Amino acid sequence: MRHALEAHTRAALPTMEEVGAQLGDVSRGARALWDGTSGPAARPARGARVTKSRSG
Repeated sequence: MRHALEAHTRAALPTMEEVGAQLGDVSRGARALWDGTSGPAARPARGARVTKSRSG
């Protein structure tokens, strides 16, 4: 097992277009996380149900 793990090479990460082609539409939030931005584009999609945490 150790030899298999050490000899393994990682595949390249898929592009956002490849992910969308396999899974369907990608939300703005998912795109923002993919791009490394978490500004206004990461807000929930229109119509999404959002619950707020009660911890505090």
